[in-house]
Amino acid sequence: MADPTRFSETEMLAHCGRALRKIDHRDRRGTFMVTHDEIEAMAALIDSIGLGHLCIQAAEGHLTITKGGSA
Repeated sequence: MADPTRFSETEMLAHCGRALRKIDHRDRRGTFMVTHDEIEAMAALIDSIGLGHLCIQAAEGHLTITKGGSA
């Protein structure tokens, strides 16, 4: 897992914002411009808000979201 203590909260959000701006402005081409720090910050943010385990479960095929949003 990404280490959320590697960045301050402000740095983490700034890295995430820069990555999102690149992707938003350039679509898929923007993904090639995202840096490793920005990727790590996005992973750390996902984990720090408590969604890391759900992402892992979904990637492993162990999570099904039903209509209405409950797991």
